Amino acid sequence: MKTNQKIAKLGLLSAASFLLMLIEIPLIPSFTFLKFDPSDVIPLMTGLYSGAGSCFLILVIRNLCHVLLKPSPYPLFGEFMSLLASLSFVLPTVIIYGKIHTKPGAAIGIILSIGSLTAVMYLANLTLAPLVLGFLKDPVVLNHYLCSAVIPFNLAKGVINGLLTYFSYKKFSAVFLAGLR
Repeated sequence: MKTNQKIAKLGLLSAASFLLMLIEIPLIPSFTFLKFDPSDVIPLMTGLYSGAGSCFLILVIRNLCHVLLKPSPYPLFGEFMSLLASLSFVLPTVIIYGKIHTKPGAAIGIILSIGSLTAVMYLANLTLAPLVLGFLKDPVVLNHYLCSAVIPFNLAKGVINGLLTYFSYKKFSAVFLAGLR
């Protein structure tokens, strides 16, 4: 595939991922600002098909679109946390699948990705969120938030995105990703 066609295809995949980012489903009733969206599925499938570079490019473009078109209430902090979450989710699967190019390799990668997402976001919310979100400066409130919101939310998000990817990758890649390698 020609370079221009690859660039166009990556642009379209970035736009599709951004549009999926607009689907916001609160998973935890008492923390409605934590919203699930399926936007990590497209970069993950792209990464499985053509490697981490294409995946990273889609994530960056998608988040830049979000900054420009639908910024978070905490400028750049929400987008940074979103990018951090996405990278911690997609990279383990892309790396494992690159070495073990089988369905079990993808499954192992997705399981590791769910753990990575949950751990990284726990640490990010433990250290970074209190700097921006004043209500998290109280250690009791922060602990409650981490245990009753951050951990369950990221586990659920990882499982849903992992299952969506695992069961739709073959059909999606045959139609949308052909020629990106």
